[in-house]
Amino acid sequence: MPRSSFRVGLIALFAAAALLFTFAAPVTRATVVSPWDTMKDHAFLDNLANGARASFALSAEERRNTLKVMQAFAAALPSLGWTGDDFCTWNGVSCFDSNVTFVAAGTAAAGTLPEMPDDVDYSKVKIDQIDIFNKKTYITGTLPSSWGKLSKVRLINLAYTSISGTLPASWASMSSLKSLALSSTGISGTLPAAWGSMPALEVLTLSTTQITGTLPEEWSTMPSVQRIHIQRGKLYGPFPASWAQMPSLERLALQTNDFCGCLPASWLSTTTLLVGVDSRHRKADCATASPCPETTTTTTMEPAPSTTTTTTMEPAPSSTTTTTMEP
Repeated sequence: MPRSSFRVGLIALFAAAALLFTFAAPVTRATVVSPWDTMKDHAFLDNLANGARASFALSAEERRNTLKVMQAFAAALPSLGWTGDDFCTWNGVSCFDSNVTFVAAGTAAAGTLPEMPDDVDYSKVKIDQIDIFNKKTYITGTLPSSWGKLSKVRLINLAYTSISGTLPASWASMSSLKSLALSSTGISGTLPAAWGSMPALEVLTLSTTQITGTLPEEWSTMPSVQRIHIQRGKLYGPFPASWAQMPSLERLALQTNDFCGCLPASWLSTTTLLVGVDSRHRKADCATASPCPETTTTTTMEPAPSTTTTTTMEPAPSSTTTTTMEP
């Protein structure tokens, strides 16, 4: 059988399995939107669909810089047992075409996420996907701000790990990042306004986290985002009408948060946008049933400085008259 036919057949097999799972699961508990949603987050299927068996070729400079970053992961996650200089032979690492993928999903990987080393030319780092998704992993710590240097990474999946902390604004520099999955983690804080400039981001999943704050108006300029899933969080405030301006947005899942008010008319009039929110935001009385608090502007007036005028009066000079009597 030709290799291309084999890949298509294998993908079809996984699609059928995903469909079976979807139909068998109770509707209220189903989390699979479509078979491809399940498939696209797993590196090995993505690799098969794109010819993962293609020959691997890196320049000496690309290999050297990529190795430095891979060694940072090896040091931070010693349980992976990554040693030596040939990272393509490391457990869970795949090298195909000119990209490096590592998948620690399903392993008992333990440790923290590493900071990126300074002595690296990140334009020469060929890491494509970082997938450490699994409840079996013991990944703790925070999301390193320095990962913003990874300009070639397309997919990061850290769902179901024990990471915590906030979303780094510096990740807006990840110009190739298409898919970011951080669901069911201890991530907290607000959605960084700076992420509105991410040019390639297509899928963002942050469900079942401690994310709070409001939906940033700045995200309305995201050019490529197609799906945003932030269910079961602590988001609040109104729904920004400007989010309907996202040119590629198809699905927006925001159920079980603390939003107020009604869905904006701009969201409802966008026929290509499928929105999931709590039912109270769609009811006719949504404005009164779930009112947004009034915005109060407080102006503080500083007291005018008092002016004190001090007048000093000099005493008038005294006049003394001396009379001399001649004999």
